Amino acid sequence: MNAQPSLGDLQQAVGTLSPGGPVTPSFERLAGSAPIGIFVTDAAGRCTYANPRLGVMTGMSPESMLGDGWAATIRPQDRAAVLAGWRDWVAHGLEVDRLLHFVHSDGSPHAGRIRLTPILDDGSRLRGYVGMVEDLTAAEADRRTLEMHSRILRELADGVTVMDDRGRIVFVNAAMQRMFGYTPAELLGMNVS
Repeated sequence: MNAQPSLGDLQQAVGTLSPGGPVTPSFERLAGSAPIGIFVTDAAGRCTYANPRLGVMTGMSPESMLGDGWAATIRPQDRAAVLAGWRDWVAHGLEVDRLLHFVHSDGSPHAGRIRLTPILDDGSRLRGYVGMVEDLTAAEADRRTLEMHSRILRELADGVTVMDDRGRIVFVNAAMQRMFGYTPAELLGMNVS
C-alpha cells in the first residue's frame, strides 16, 4: 500500500525540479501518487507535465493536457477570462490561488481550487510554474444543495424556527416572524428552552 505524500514531500520534490527542464523521477513518483492534481509549466505557461490524478479530474489523459491542451477543460463561458488571467499571471510571475470551473470530458461540471507557484532559477528568473488542483466538485454540490434548502426554508408559508443544541434560535423564516410579531434581530439568539 502506497502512503500518500505530504505537502512537505511535494514541496521538497518541487525543489528538485530543474528550472525549465523535465520533471525529476522523485517529483514524478510523488506527484503520481498525490491525491490532488499536479502540473508543471514552462515559463510561457505551457504545460510540460500533468499527473494522473489531474487526468482523472478532467477526464483527459495527462499527455493531452500538455502544451495548451489543458485549456479545453475550462468551462466554455469562463475560458476567455481564465486564459486572459493566465497570460497575465505568467507575464508577471504571480502566485495564484483561486476557484476554477472546468468541464470533465464526459460533460459534467467540476470545480477546483488551483494554486500556482512560480519556479525561479538561482538568479530569480521565472523558469516555469508548479500547480496543484484540489477537486472541490463535491463541496460545490453540497454548497448549492445547502443554498437551495435554505431558500426553501426562507420561502415556506409555514413558520420555521431552527434552534441550536442549547435552545437558542439561530434561524426563523418570514412566516414565523409574522406569527410571533418580532423582528429577526429580536428572535435570533433568544433562548426558548
